[in-house]
Amino acid sequence: MVIDAGIGTKDNLKLIRSMGFHYLTVSRRRPKAIPSPEELEMIKQDKDGTIRAKKIDMDEGSLVYCESSARALKEISMKSRFQEYYEAGLQDIAASLTKKRGIKKYGKVMERLGRLHEKYPTIARYYQLDVQHDGDIVNGLTWKIDREEELRSRFSGSYYLRSSRSDLDAKELWSLYMMLNRVEDSFRYLKSDLGLRPVYHQKDKRMEGHLFISVLAYHLLASIQKRLMEQGIHYRWDTIRTRMSNQTRVTTSITNDKGERIHIRATTDPEPFHFEIYRALGLPLRPLNTKRSKT
Repeated sequence: MVIDAGIGTKDNLKLIRSMGFHYLTVSRRRPKAIPSPEELEMIKQDKDGTIRAKKIDMDEGSLVYCESSARALKEISMKSRFQEYYEAGLQDIAASLTKKRGIKKYGKVMERLGRLHEKYPTIARYYQLDVQHDGDIVNGLTWKIDREEELRSRFSGSYYLRSSRSDLDAKELWSLYMMLNRVEDSFRYLKSDLGLRPVYHQKDKRMEGHLFISVLAYHLLASIQKRLMEQGIHYRWDTIRTRMSNQTRVTTSITNDKGERIHIRATTDPEPFHFEIYRALGLPLRPLNTKRSKT
């Protein structure tokens, strides 16, 4: 059973094992010891980035430490943004202490700090705050990052997978977990692009027909994605759909010297992205022929 971290609690994992199933999930706990770069093996490498991992055997199952270069870039950007917002909030509170009508009472200042912590809990827990006060009046506020190493690890693009299986290697466990992303994508495509919902029909037969067509469309979508992945193309469906929409059918109408209205319907020239998709699927670069008609 592949599950996300939200429901991968100790009790739920124990229940899964008691029912005779194995599990694979993102670990809710991160061991303090992190494998060195030399210990990691490359399990995926493409134009989108790299995944390096190391399997750690445990008494009950195994852990897989994973490092994603793409995820690291995203998390570094998040870290910078969170720090900027959190420290801006701290500076506002500190600046208020020097203003004539600023908030200086200890209880009120601590309340503001608490609200700021609630707003940015991901980054706030790595800071140490020093509130200087004389009785009930706060006269100074300073801060510093208290757990630099933990902070760097938290936003390094790394995560741990936890499984009750010990017979699978790091790449096999990571590949299995990636199925969860594909399942989540499937539901998202069904609900949005393929129109599974909302359902406006009132009669059962029409509702069943609506669901059948949506699921049938998803089978076609999944078949296209499978063929693309076999060619090393891993774009998300919404990316493919959006970028492929740039190639359209255009109708040009003109009137000849006989007074007849001539209509020419043709496909626009493909762009490099279209070449990539068509070639991977074995399709012609202009899927539809030019048509001429007159009225």
